[in-house]
Amino acid sequence: MREPDVSHNDTKLIIHRGGKDGPILATADPCDMKKYQTDIRFADPPLLIPLQHKHHSHHYECKGSWFHWKGHKELLDDSNHVVVAKFHASPFEGTIETLEVGTLSIGIKEEQDIAVVTALVVQERDEEYQGAVIFPN
Repeated sequence: MREPDVSHNDTKLIIHRGGKDGPILATADPCDMKKYQTDIRFADPPLLIPLQHKHHSHHYECKGSWFHWKGHKELLDDSNHVVVAKFHASPFEGTIETLEVGTLSIGIKEEQDIAVVTALVVQERDEEYQGAVIFPN
């Protein structure tokens, strides 16, 4: 796995329900103790989910079950290999205030918040790990 860009190792994500003025749903911080891990802390109910980043997949345990994101596209239940959520990318549309990048279909409604937040963190961390793009002069 490629080393993350050092300048992005301290990026904290704050995820709100609704919009930026809505209540905080969760925070996501790089883990101080484990490299390639983001600690996701849900506000209500309180829940900590360590999300482990591996090459093109991201793993976590929730309520006794293991799941992993296969790239950005599919969330799989590791116990039965069933796809429980799927991201459908769409062309960038919308205004500056609202930019739609795709739709997330979730099969387990009671775990909807966890699927949405882990999807956002996976996409953000992958972008950070890609690092800066430098164009030659």
